[in-house]
Amino acid sequence: MASLFWWYIVSTKKIELSLFCLFSIPVGIQKQSISKFLQRMAKLLLIMSLFLITARGKLLLKDDLKRDRAMLNEHGVYMDIEGKRKLKLFDKYVHMDPSTFKFSRRQIGKHSIYKWFTKNHKLAIYQIESILSGDSIYIQKNLTTGIADSIKLRKAAFKFRTYIINDSVNPQLLYVGQIDKGLLYFKVGKKVFSSVRESIALGVHYPSEEELLRIAAGE
Repeated sequence: MASLFWWYIVSTKKIELSLFCLFSIPVGIQKQSISKFLQRMAKLLLIMSLFLITARGKLLLKDDLKRDRAMLNEHGVYMDIEGKRKLKLFDKYVHMDPSTFKFSRRQIGKHSIYKWFTKNHKLAIYQIESILSGDSIYIQKNLTTGIADSIKLRKAAFKFRTYIINDSVNPQLLYVGQIDKGLLYFKVGKKVFSSVRESIALGVHYPSEEELLRIAAGE
């Protein structure tokens, strides 16, 4: 952060020097210089805006909801009518502008915690990304016969994203998904709504809901 600060100061000084030089040259060639100057300014502003987005993190709830709803309409992944209806409770929060919230970010062990919160609305949205190690189970088939002849274990990393939404005027919402597989389950208050899949992966280590809720409560 310190290096970025000094880079910004140096860049600012360069802009001041450029302005001085720009208005010291003959009028006939100022147009070309103004064009180059504006191009440099646009690049500088783009770099700074990208840094601010990265520093604040990005709320991915909208993207995850869109992906998971599409998966629920595919063969092999199911959820009952009530579950699909209750899933709409999350829509309210994807339409909020996270840039108007206060933001914090921290790391606790295998969990990266992003928090958007506003005291006025008494609302906090947690996005927790977890990477858990485990053993992936796969079946080895005989190339000649095509028949499975052994089951083997392979080390793997499983990635999850959990959302916890604490809203003073609504029940707590919890949303747990595997990043490359989609929604596992969500909760409205104490009630659980799970997705049902025809195929279930074995050997997966799932994040502890109690641990994640403790992390959010400890903020």
